[in-house]
Amino acid sequence: FVDGKRAYVHTRVLREGSVIERRRREASSAPLEVCEVPEGIRSEVAVLYEDDHVLVLCKPAGVETVAKNGWHMERVAAHYSQQTHVAGAIARPRAAHRLDRPVGGVCCLAKTRDALAAVGKEFAERRCSKTYYALAAGKMELGAMVVDAPLKKKGTGAPLPAVTEVEALAHTHSTAHGSVTLVRLRPRTGYFHQLRLHLAGLGHPILGDKQHGRGGFFGNKAAFERSQAQAAAAGVG
Repeated sequence: FVDGKRAYVHTRVLREGSVIERRRREASSAPLEVCEVPEGIRSEVAVLYEDDHVLVLCKPAGVETVAKNGWHMERVAAHYSQQTHVAGAIARPRAAHRLDRPVGGVCCLAKTRDALAAVGKEFAERRCSKTYYALAAGKMELGAMVVDAPLKKKGTGAPLPAVTEVEALAHTHSTAHGSVTLVRLRPRTGYFHQLRLHLAGLGHPILGDKQHGRGGFFGNKAAFERSQAQAAAAGVG
């Protein structure tokens, strides 16, 4: 605030004698009605944990974590979060990390600025353990393996390290794919779309992955292996 009025970046010119204040909320906004959340989303959202600092929700697949429009998890959280009376409270919960739109799972949202910084740091420094389950096309050999395959986006420089623990747990028959495999995935690094790219590179794309599935570059196992050879030649990995 400047001279008692809220100030935004590049909107106020300071003059001699201006008084600058930093104000912190003492409470979050009251929760909105849960019934306002679309039924298709509401039926799949669950509160897994909540205290004065964080709210942990089960995010449905198909819902963005954060978006400019429509129903996303930050908007949904405003209908589930209980009001908190803590200094530095945020008006509405904010996502401390992101899950891709097609992914359903645990979504942690912060209710205070301190919590947003602290939880965000835990994810940024990879001190949080992440486990994902997915169905992969085809019949993978049961057991555990580590995929250490550097990845890069098209048009960028050297590939970046990307490591995923993959464990094939069970098979089942599929009319469309012959067989599908239930896999447990634990990423050691956080490359964009890493899990989808690594499984597609092995020739077993995640079911429903249209972007990196069998039709794309990473759905071609031979092309994937060539890309890894190029990455190794570049000294990455």
